[in-house]
Amino acid sequence: MMPDRAAKLGLLFALVLFMSLLITPIVEGQSGGQGPSFGPDIKVEKLEFSNDEPLEDDEITINATVRNNGSVPVQNFTLVYLVDNMEIGNVSGIALEAGESNTYEISWDAEAGIHNVSAVLKYNDEMLPESSASKELSVEPKPVGDVSSLLISLGVIVLAVILTNLFYSVFKALRI
Repeated sequence: MMPDRAAKLGLLFALVLFMSLLITPIVEGQSGGQGPSFGPDIKVEKLEFSNDEPLEDDEITINATVRNNGSVPVQNFTLVYLVDNMEIGNVSGIALEAGESNTYEISWDAEAGIHNVSAVLKYNDEMLPESSASKELSVEPKPVGDVSSLLISLGVIVLAVILTNLFYSVFKALRI
């Protein structure tokens, strides 16, 4: 009975080795420099706005500085700009030498409210969230009018009501 047990253990051991040979190329393909998971040290290091206190409908320029902190050049990255997790534009074909950085910009017509603006790198249609930067932007609604115009308009309305009532009273008194 002992030889059967040894044969079964040998077969199990051979099966484990065979499976490890099948799995190893898959893992190496994912981390062997074939895609973004090999760890290029490229990141959006800074996000800036042309106006930190915009009003609704102002055109804002969003600048994102991308740096390659790695020791090898990178290419074919796409920088995606998001406002409240909705894509508003992108810059594709980004290539940087080792240690190089570059600033990319996009314009956006500001909408009233508090927004989360972010820039994230994408490689082979795969977002790389660890490479992103984000910043909050508060956009004030467009003012309806200035206070002096409002007060003058209110004064004209009050004066018109008073004069109308005064003329009505005078004419009514003269008819009696």
